[in-house]
Amino acid sequence: MLEEIDPTKIKDKETRQVVIKVLNLLENAFEQIDKLRAENQQLQDENNRLKGEQGKPNVRANKNTHFSSETERKSAKTAKRENTLSTIIWKFIKSSYSK
Repeated sequence: MLEEIDPTKIKDKETRQVVIKVLNLLENAFEQIDKLRAENQQLQDENNRLKGEQGKPNVRANKNTHFSSETERKSAKTAKRENTLSTIIWKFIKSSYSK
């Protein structure tokens, strides 16, 4: 959001300096807000832990980087169906001979 503002395009020198100062103040405020939010979450987790509740869970990202194409997914389903059908036929034949 702040990156979109280009103070160098402001022609009036005094206005440009004021805008730069305001942008710096905003950037510092945003950083402080992020720090306070993180600290607040830690304190809430600690408070919940002391009350016997669970804190915020550590959710890990899924590390599966293999993204198959649509055709690969379809062929995998077809292969699984064929294997299932052949297994059923094999069991039927096996049970027919064992009688």
